[in-house]
Amino acid sequence: MINPKIGKLMVFKQPSELAQFAAQHIICLAKEAIEHQDRCTLVLAGGTTPKAVYELLADHFSKEIEWNKVFLFLGDERFVPNDHKDSTYLMVKNSLLNRITIPAKNIFPVPTFASSVDEAARLYNSTIVEFFGNSTPKFDLVLLGMGPDGHTASLFPTSPTLISKNLVAAETNSPKPPLQRITLTYRAFNGADNIVFMITGADKAHTLREVLGARQDFHRLPAQGIRPHDERLLWLVDKEAASQLD
Repeated sequence: MINPKIGKLMVFKQPSELAQFAAQHIICLAKEAIEHQDRCTLVLAGGTTPKAVYELLADHFSKEIEWNKVFLFLGDERFVPNDHKDSTYLMVKNSLLNRITIPAKNIFPVPTFASSVDEAARLYNSTIVEFFGNSTPKFDLVLLGMGPDGHTASLFPTSPTLISKNLVAAETNSPKPPLQRITLTYRAFNGADNIVFMITGADKAHTLREVLGARQDFHRLPAQGIRPHDERLLWLVDKEAASQLD
């Protein structure tokens, strides 16, 4: 049984159709935020599906967004240099940033140049607090994915990051390499105005059914812990990922 409090669920035949809708949805929400407050704060996700969305935004819809009024953050990052092949920032740079005109001051990569992963998390926490002017940020839009184990961003099952009281936490023992990562926490994510999950692939089907089910256990399935306060939560999934849903 699907939990009625999960937000809205949309199923697409192909990942390409999902990416197309996601790109257009981002444009709509960005325009809405800019109209109301003259800026849009957007948290980007890593992964294959988000990459396809960023490429669409850059190559087909770039003129539909006032990029000079958009401020970009990362939901998580591997503790590697920004030019490392595993860097989420490098993926975002190649798929989006290098293809649009956006001021450098509007981009907030995780400071992986720090002396340790804990220091990087502390610095990014301070960056977010300084940007919003308080310790309770309200991002306009957060983009997220989900792994086959139910993790989202770098919030992994049973990890201490799940109960962190900070906005940003250090993951020092990721179940998948690299072991050290920096992630926004539930406290940062759940204050957002809008959260969009993008999930594709048959390997996510069983977990997605559990995550959207009535039984709640975010320690085992961290994606269940994503609950924006006003429930403006949207799940975009392809046919394969949705294959085990009722």
